[in-house]
Amino acid sequence: MKKTNVLRTTVLLVLAVVLSIGFIGCKQVADSSVGSSASSNTYIVTFNANDGKFYNDKNSIEMLVEKGKTVNMPAEPKKDGFIFDGWYKEDSFTTKWRFSVDKPSTNITLYGKWKKKTIGDYKVEHYQQNAVGNGYKKVDIENKKGNPDSLTKAVAKSYTGFTAEHISQQTIKADGSTVVKIYYNRKIITLTLDLNGGKGSTSISGRYGAGIDKTSITPTKTAYTFIEWKPALPSKFPLTGTSHIAKWETKLGTKDAPVILKYTELEAWLKNSIGSSEIHYIKITDIPEYTLEGIKYENPSILAKIIKNYKVKVFLSGLKLENNKNLENLPKFIFSGVENIVGIDLSEWTNLTKLGESAFNGCTGLTSVDLSKCTNLTDFGTFTFMKCSSLKSVDLSRCTNLTGLGHSVLKKCTALTNIDLSRCTKLTSIGRSVFEECSSLTSIKLPKSLISLGDYSFRKCVALTSIDLSECTNLTSLEFATFIDCSNLLSVSVPTSLTLIHNDTFDKCTKLISIDLSKCTNLGKIPDRAFKNCTSLTSVKLPASVKNIGMGAFYSCINLTSIDLSVCTNLSSIEREAFKNCTNATVILPNANISIEESRETFGKEDEAISENGHYVWKDTWVKEVQIPSGTNYDDLKEKVRKSCGDSDDTYFPEDRIKPYTP
Repeated sequence: MKKTNVLRTTVLLVLAVVLSIGFIGCKQVADSSVGSSASSNTYIVTFNANDGKFYNDKNSIEMLVEKGKTVNMPAEPKKDGFIFDGWYKEDSFTTKWRFSVDKPSTNITLYGKWKKKTIGDYKVEHYQQNAVGNGYKKVDIENKKGNPDSLTKAVAKSYTGFTAEHISQQTIKADGSTVVKIYYNRKIITLTLDLNGGKGSTSISGRYGAGIDKTSITPTKTAYTFIEWKPALPSKFPLTGTSHIAKWETKLGTKDAPVILKYTELEAWLKNSIGSSEIHYIKITDIPEYTLEGIKYENPSILAKIIKNYKVKVFLSGLKLENNKNLENLPKFIFSGVENIVGIDLSEWTNLTKLGESAFNGCTGLTSVDLSKCTNLTDFGTFTFMKCSSLKSVDLSRCTNLTGLGHSVLKKCTALTNIDLSRCTKLTSIGRSVFEECSSLTSIKLPKSLISLGDYSFRKCVALTSIDLSECTNLTSLEFATFIDCSNLLSVSVPTSLTLIHNDTFDKCTKLISIDLSKCTNLGKIPDRAFKNCTSLTSVKLPASVKNIGMGAFYSCINLTSIDLSVCTNLSSIEREAFKNCTNATVILPNANISIEESRETFGKEDEAISENGHYVWKDTWVKEVQIPSGTNYDDLKEKVRKSCGDSDDTYFPEDRIKPYTP
């Protein structure tokens, strides 16, 4: 009985120990502190050591991993009598987890696999070089077998983008503690950079997978802005080297800070600007002098042809010759017909004395010209800026030595609104047609030094409403058709020095209201058609010095009510049609021996087809009345007036329109 009790007690003790051990084996995994810190951008990876122990004496740990990232391999757990054989996706140990490749897509558990230790076991650990810095990351472990005291037979794996270092084989220890570490360096990748004419690094190298600092390799190029690399640089160094070419955009510059180009760089720069609608402000240096000489209109200089060929809008903010040579004469035809030059600043050419013939003729895009510092400029050649239809301003403010403007210098500059020549104190001559058809010109200031205005000087300046020549005290003549077709000209002030007016001077100035020539005491003639078709003219004052009234001088001045010639005591002749169709005018003749040709319609005609507002109408074109001073010449003058119109009593000037007056 006693033996039976002892046996029963022994069994109970053993059972208690077994149960105690069982409870200890069922210990829970690590606390849930990691799980509580998970977010929508991370996953929880639980490492189940499968009866092994981690450094913290627990048999499981948790790790937070960012979405899209690989998992860092934890320190190996330990288990007495076993060798750790890696982490697996399933607790059946079917699929091994690849730490260098696999990425979690949800919260997961990895299971540790164990192999029972046998004599001669060893491990091979594989480490990949980090993209940045000097460190390496363990990415794989292999368990191998071998004979104790013999060398390991570790073999490098093939990893894309990596090259294995030399392997140092180890002597195998019987306790299974032998470890062979294999290190893999990232390949060095080189990207080739074609700078496309720029300056900077022609290549960049770095470890495979390392990030590329694109800001450190931005190239530079005179007169250009770097836009991008083609094809675009990758964010990280790829598996193999690639080639990339720099893409440039021409800088626009400003008027005060233009892009500076050498002549040899100009063509490539313009080619790169094709398609741009912006204005490019450039200053060209090192220009060979031979490239500036034009041949004829629309066959300009070599320099101009280069600019014209690429059709890029350019503002020439400066031109400098080789060896800093300074031209005295701007060559003829230099930019003739180049439509894409929008402005030019010649202010640096301080030795310039003359602008050549047709230098800018037909530059229809030209809007402004700065000659303000060309203080030695004396003359403009013929047609210099003719047909520059966009030209709005020409700065001559300090051209104090300018003496003449040649034939048609600014003709058909239809956008020009004003010009100030008042500071050109040596200017004496404005040539033929200089401002002809400047249809937007509203204001002009002339210097006191002016002596002559050429033929057609202001023809068809239809926006010009007034012009003051009164201070041009050296001006003695108005040349042929000076203001013809200035259809909005309201008033003209002339200097007392005027001695000669040529034919057609004010013809078709249809809004001219009055003209006072009474102080021009040396003026001898009112020339042919001088005021013809001045249909708004109501008042004319003439000096006593007038000796001749030319053919058609006041033809169709239909609003002229009176013209007093009584002061013209030296008047010797009135030519044909002088007052024809001045149907509201009273003409007062002086007491003088005046020649009036017979049958020349001097004072009008009976029943004549007259053009009015584009249509012909039949009407009498007599003046309203002719007054003759009573006295000894009365009958003679009366007969001359009567017979100046028609060829018979039926067609003579009507006698009832001839009246005497007392001087």
